[in-house]
Amino acid sequence: MLIGELARATGLSRDTIRFYQRIGLMPAPVRSGAYARYGAPAMQRLARIQRLKRAGFLLEEIRALLDPRQAASACEALPQRLDQRLQALDAQIAELQAVRAEVALVRGACSGCCASVAGLPGCLPDGAA
Repeated sequence: MLIGELARATGLSRDTIRFYQRIGLMPAPVRSGAYARYGAPAMQRLARIQRLKRAGFLLEEIRALLDPRQAASACEALPQRLDQRLQALDAQIAELQAVRAEVALVRGACSGCCASVAGLPGCLPDGAA
């Protein structure tokens, strides 16, 4: 398949795919005349890259994990990196839960017809502005 087809199939832009090739995350495609051709392995590799990015890995970390010459040492550090990512996600979840609780508090006090107090809607609790 051509790069445009690969881009549509993966949801990535052509520029992203080319960038991944430039930085060594993707191998160079097979050339057929002026056209670059990609097969199923390219789609699988891009899917793996996207999954690792969603998990919070940096491109440099992904490169190390996907490079057979670096994979062993990268894999040794993987459990610790995953634990760090889980801790960061737990902190983000706690922060979002606190924000949600604040929004729910304001929503509970808001009838949609606010009287103004000092130029602000009266349903905002102290310190919410």
